[in-house]
Amino acid sequence: MIHKGQASREEAKSKHNASTVTGVLTVVIVLLTNCKFTISNLMLTNNKLKASDRLALFMENLKSVVFVENIDKFPIVEKGHYYLVCFDLKEGTIEILDNMEKSFVGVADAKSFFKKDTAVKVKEIFFMYLYHVGHRGCQGIRLAKPVIKKLHWSTKSNVMDCGVFLMRHMETYMGSKVKNWRCGLDVEGTKQEVQINNLRLKYAYKILTSDVNIHNKSVVDVAKELDVDDEFS
Repeated sequence: MIHKGQASREEAKSKHNASTVTGVLTVVIVLLTNCKFTISNLMLTNNKLKASDRLALFMENLKSVVFVENIDKFPIVEKGHYYLVCFDLKEGTIEILDNMEKSFVGVADAKSFFKKDTAVKVKEIFFMYLYHVGHRGCQGIRLAKPVIKKLHWSTKSNVMDCGVFLMRHMETYMGSKVKNWRCGLDVEGTKQEVQINNLRLKYAYKILTSDVNIHNKSVVDVAKELDVDDEFS
């Protein structure tokens, strides 16, 4: 039997826990929305910008990004959907990694920059950068056409976890020459759901406890407060 005083304490504790969890989620949202994108929406949609302006913005944003030697990956957010555009500078290929089997991601080109699909716009901006710095792979990228890669683990109905798929693709993609590339995910189904949930926990932990997270200490303190023994432990 729960006494009135005990019930009040439990209710207060429940409200406190709910508010702290909300605070933790807010930290994650702030971290994600305040990050500096290499390819920004401004660069892709502002028709007042010249090609030279887009290049200047790209080069400025590039200062905060570290690339591997031959493979550059650009995470894209389009209409609330996350996917990855990968440039293999050594092979001269452009591959789009999208977890959706029927991807809405387009690869249509056009004379006008603003009529091109997003992946093609990204290609044009990146080519300008490669040409500007004299990279030997620039002509290969100029001639390459973006291709949506078929994925063994693509999904028909999961429209919610594209961000988790994106991060897994960024972790594991090693270039277009790697045959039978697998990111470790099973085909769509119960097993994949478990894998995605585990990855979500992993990425949330990494983001919240990272040294670059200025709220690192407060997040850890909140976690310690929540990790207490009670009748449900």
